Amino acid sequence: MVAVDPSRVPAFDERQLHLVVDAIGGEGLIQVVNYNVRNNQYVVAGSLANLAVLRLVLDDMAINGCSDKLSIEQMVKQVQVTSETPVRGMATIPLTGINVPFHSRLLLEGVALFRDVLQAKVGMVEPETLEQRYIPNLTGIPFEVSQEYFKLVYDATKSSVIKEALNNWNDALLDVPAERSRLATILLTELLSYQLASPVQWIKTQDYLFNIAGVQRMVEIGPSPVLCGMAAKTLEAVLKSKRAELLHIERDHDAIYYVQPESKILDNSNAAVTVAATPGTEPQPEASAKPESKPANSEPLQPPPQPQVGSEANAPIADQPVPVLDAILAIIAFKAKKP
Repeated sequence: MVAVDPSRVPAFDERQLHLVVDAIGGEGLIQVVNYNVRNNQYVVAGSLANLAVLRLVLDDMAINGCSDKLSIEQMVKQVQVTSETPVRGMATIPLTGINVPFHSRLLLEGVALFRDVLQAKVGMVEPETLEQRYIPNLTGIPFEVSQEYFKLVYDATKSSVIKEALNNWNDALLDVPAERSRLATILLTELLSYQLASPVQWIKTQDYLFNIAGVQRMVEIGPSPVLCGMAAKTLEAVLKSKRAELLHIERDHDAIYYVQPESKILDNSNAAVTVAATPGTEPQPEASAKPESKPANSEPLQPPPQPQVGSEANAPIADQPVPVLDAILAIIAFKAKKP
């Protein structure tokens, strides 16, 4: 697998990348399997021979230029591969250590087995838990139980299970909760089954998040901020008019959970004490005064008698749930540093 940056080739974009990949075709595998940042970052899986041809063609195009389909096909035919050893090109970087062509059609044979596992593990799905909340990698469009979405998934996968559901489609049944749940379960299972053998549509996902949904705060949960990095490139190079806060669950833990550094908390508490001690005038030093004299026969003051209480006072106080609105106001006030 190699990462490809079309921006390193003059007048070259995603469309031309597909022309090159299609022209190489032939024997062995070559396929764009990750769409990460538009016209900036893609991942191509393929045999070592085909990836070597891809590198040489893009190197030639970076130097001499070429965007016509016929010219690209001629360049591919003229390339002579002297070594299949993965090396860095002018627009390609080998992904060392990855020997499995993830998200490529070469893994289609594993779909049926993975489907069996999912069907055994995944129960009936409530559509409301996924619709407009879950964006599958396979489509880059929010999950939806509809005939149009089933057609979209079939076009991408050619799934026989999805085809059967479409052949028996009846819009009237969508008003039946049990039928909607059954269709949602089928759709989720097929999306996850074919995900391992289908390209990752992260470009489309970002288009939806930032252009359509208007997301202003994205939190990535994972071992490293890979998606944050891609989103930052997208916002900087592609969606220049959009702005969003990109956070990673470990790197930006304090910002995500609204945790203030201890120094700031101490500063805030000291400031509060200062304000309380200075109601409008600067504090004056205490004047020396003689201690107040006590009568010779005075006795030490005794604490006031405590009222007698019954056994009911010792009963535990019942917990009261915190209203959601109060919790939200408290979080906002804490974040804004306002009482």
